[in-house]
Amino acid sequence: YFLSNNGVLFANYFNKIVEYKRSELKMFHPLLIARYYATIIFNNALNNESIDVVDEAVNAIRALRKHSEHGEFVPTAEYVYARALILTGAQGVAMEILQHDSTCIQHIIPAAAQQGFVNQYRLLQLYAGYHDGHISEQNAIKQLQSIEEEPFYFLSQDFFTLLLLNLRRQLLPKALVNTIDRQVNVLVQKTGFNFFEKKEELDNIAKSA
Repeated sequence: YFLSNNGVLFANYFNKIVEYKRSELKMFHPLLIARYYATIIFNNALNNESIDVVDEAVNAIRALRKHSEHGEFVPTAEYVYARALILTGAQGVAMEILQHDSTCIQHIIPAAAQQGFVNQYRLLQLYAGYHDGHISEQNAIKQLQSIEEEPFYFLSQDFFTLLLLNLRRQLLPKALVNTIDRQVNVLVQKTGFNFFEKKEELDNIAKSA
């Protein structure tokens, strides 16, 4: 609902999620913890609130490596949380937690979906790294071309294609922007993810990261 900018439905589910206190989270699976904190930072972005949980979330997820029977899921939880950070402009923190080799999530992903998830992880690393200044424009273009040669996982393909197209808008010649915008519009109509239509906001997120 964040991507479709549906504040009413988002608030409905947000209020249910935050009924769980943060002190209860240590009993949760790492992926649920990542989604819990992602929901809070999405709420901050939608409502201009400032509940600062970014560092708390990173520490809570990483602590699970030692104290959770599901510690092997921590890289995937970081991947889920980093996606939310990128969408809300916290590129630097996203880059910090995406320091693993992109194959780190392979062992818990079904074989048929591994390549798609690895490619998505690579795109998140590129998006955060470029906007945080860790990756030069020239290197970013090369990495983008490499990512475009591989598929995304089919269930999340549209979202990651929209993220990729937004990065293309910023990296490729302006002569291609109209073509990219048309591709974005087709996918927005298909998915309802009108978050990606807010080009100025997306550019401002990138510039402020």
